[in-house]
Amino acid sequence: MNSDDIERVRQGWAVAAADPEALTTAFYGHLFRIDPTSRALFGEDMAAQRGKLALTLDFIMGVLDDTDTLVPAARDLARRHVGYGLRPDQYSHAGAALIHALEDQLGTAFGAEDRAAWERVYGALEAVILDTISET
Repeated sequence: MNSDDIERVRQGWAVAAADPEALTTAFYGHLFRIDPTSRALFGEDMAAQRGKLALTLDFIMGVLDDTDTLVPAARDLARRHVGYGLRPDQYSHAGAALIHALEDQLGTAFGAEDRAAWERVYGALEAVILDTISET
């Protein structure tokens, strides 16, 4: 992930975050389609879960260029998710669901370069998370 990726991701997020309900609803819809077993990890109150996801994504966007904050936060997130029962393979499902949700939200404004930047940024975070999980 480089500064161009960070800028591109932040620009996309600024648009997508204008309607966090639509983005997070699409995310979970795609996630449960990609990985139906993931539905069991969540309670009935998906509104609260969608709110948590929007806040987490917003936080991440704010610290993408601050690895001293981002990496420990990603490691903490990984540890919490282990406690919730997430499997390591489910992080790739979440990444795919996020990309699909962004495509839904941003439409033609989400081009190939945008997608590639989001995939690199998500991949960097996923690597930190999976490394943390392997240590536990």
